[in-house]
Amino acid sequence: MKKLKKHLKFDIDGFVKDKMFTIKEIKPTYLYEDGKRIDKEVGTTITLIIVQDLTKYDDEEVGVNLYEALNLKVVSSLETIKNKLKMGEIYKLKTESVKATVYGQYQNQLSLNYDGQGTPLLRVKNGTE
Repeated sequence: MKKLKKHLKFDIDGFVKDKMFTIKEIKPTYLYEDGKRIDKEVGTTITLIIVQDLTKYDDEEVGVNLYEALNLKVVSSLETIKNKLKMGEIYKLKTESVKATVYGQYQNQLSLNYDGQGTPLLRVKNGTE
């Protein structure tokens, strides 16, 4: 069978429900033409690290994605995002307007794209929600 992946949907709500994140890096997202990067910024890429993973998986294992990294791409400018977010703070991820894509040779990488204004990250106060 062909093109089966087209019909798969990643459960982003279930994935982020019991997770908290911190920011590893904030950098510009560039436009690519014919596979080559051109010098035009089209948003911001935020590299997130999972710092809490309380998700229970099918085998009842917990924390299997702790300290894993993933990228969140937003359309807001680098300056806007750097003024809103702080390295070292803890965040929850609001999934409204977030599209998740699983990729990689073993389908073990996750990329997130947010098409709303600002960022879908909500700061957690004192390490609690």
